[in-house]
Amino acid sequence: MRILVIDQFIESLEDRNHDQTLEHINNYEDYIAVLDRTTGDLPKSIATALFNKYGLNSCQVDHFQKMNTPNPIIIKSIEEATKNFVWNWTDFLDKYKMVA
Repeated sequence: MRILVIDQFIESLEDRNHDQTLEHINNYEDYIAVLDRTTGDLPKSIATALFNKYGLNSCQVDHFQKMNTPNPIIIKSIEEATKNFVWNWTDFLDKYKMVA
């Protein structure tokens, strides 16, 4: 299912190299997985990954910029915005299992 979703996503992007885009997706998945192993909190890991990916450190107040660490308020805001995209697939598949 993952491969089908990714393939359709890549096809929707015009003028994109399939292999290169797939490599980028896999790199981001690996990066988020490393963060998740560190924090044990997937929404926070995704928020931190987005914070780092888009260089949001330069948008913070000086205190956090100098510390080179995300402001917890910014991370919490990103977490709130992205938590609806994080599903518990085990529960979902158990609840909505298709039977042939």
